[in-house]
Amino acid sequence: MTKCILVKWLHWLVPLTVLTGGMAGLAPDYPVMGFGIVPLNPAGWGTPGLHDLAEDVHEIAFNVTILLIFAHMAFHIWRHFGLRDNALRIIAPKALHRFL
Repeated sequence: MTKCILVKWLHWLVPLTVLTGGMAGLAPDYPVMGFGIVPLNPAGWGTPGLHDLAEDVHEIAFNVTILLIFAHMAFHIWRHFGLRDNALRIIAPKALHRFL
């Protein structure tokens, strides 16, 4: 069985989004505390331009990831209700099949 092309993209985009978020936390020229607890960049070795670039790349990666997640959900809901091929039963637990 072949995977949906959206799933293949999501397998790359989710880790990329996490990685670019980490780079945005490491790139500023001031100390950053991750989640308000973990010191990510105690020395503040970055530059304002590098930090802005890392934030922009992270925002784009996040937005594309969210867009693909919703497109993937919409595709499978369309398959289930539009084509009536019970596509959601493939991924839903058996306890929920009576609602589909």
